[in-house]
Amino acid sequence: MTQKTLETPLPAVGENDEKAHVQMSDRFKEHTAIEIEKKNRLQASEKVWGAVSHALKAVAEQRGWQSDTHSALYDVARQLGRERVRATSRRQRTRLNKAGAFVKHLEVANGMHDNFYENQRDWPDILDARDDAQVFITQLDAIRDKPPGAFRIGDDADQRRLGRLLLGVERMKEVSEADLNRMLPLRSVSDVGFSPNFGFRLPDSSSDNQDDDNGAAPVARPRPGNPPPAGGQAKPTPKSGQGTTPKVDLKPGKQLGQDAAAATTPPKGRRPRRSQGKDEQSTNVNIRFG
Repeated sequence: MTQKTLETPLPAVGENDEKAHVQMSDRFKEHTAIEIEKKNRLQASEKVWGAVSHALKAVAEQRGWQSDTHSALYDVARQLGRERVRATSRRQRTRLNKAGAFVKHLEVANGMHDNFYENQRDWPDILDARDDAQVFITQLDAIRDKPPGAFRIGDDADQRRLGRLLLGVERMKEVSEADLNRMLPLRSVSDVGFSPNFGFRLPDSSSDNQDDDNGAAPVARPRPGNPPPAGGQAKPTPKSGQGTTPKVDLKPGKQLGQDAAAATTPPKGRRPRRSQGKDEQSTNVNIRFG
């Protein structure tokens, strides 16, 4: 029987951009088929992991995210899963299930990575993992085929995950909670999915409002609303009829009843003004004085 050969070339040393990771993912898929044909369980398991991890790294490179550790790959998978559900079912359980689908795919592939060292999986598991990997890689390829959409930071888990993807794990250790809240505020929205390679940038650490000499790149915008004017809080809009209501000033030593009585006492020598009914609020009502 003729042995299969690898058709996808290996990228040159040091090449690790999006195209290179796609190439390596395709190459590992070919490796998987060869190792299965050779009945090499452990090598076939590791090649499944290689194909999936490089497909994820290709998406991360396209977006401009960090992906140099196992935990970073899980962050990429979780973020992509969260993006999938931004406009789907309103039921929380359904959203969570869909958001976790990418992580489940990654866990299957990571199980093959463990099997390379532990030798605990037999062929049925390996073949199932190969098929699951193909489904996952097809979904990741579809994500790379179009630009990212808008994403809103819904909770602190989104906030911390995006911080790690944008800054890396080590730099995130030096970021205070206040700085993180300023750079990636809760409920803020990025029209490009917080992807630096599509124009997103984090605010400069020294100021929130520094100008960019090269033009304004998209940043996270706050949730639509009515923010107060600069320099103070917004004044409440008066209700109907409140604009002309006189303000009663209570002075020390006086009671409300005394002030109210004094305010309604007519001038000396004049006939008391008749009370107005509900239909007599107009300024055209004629009132006679003695």
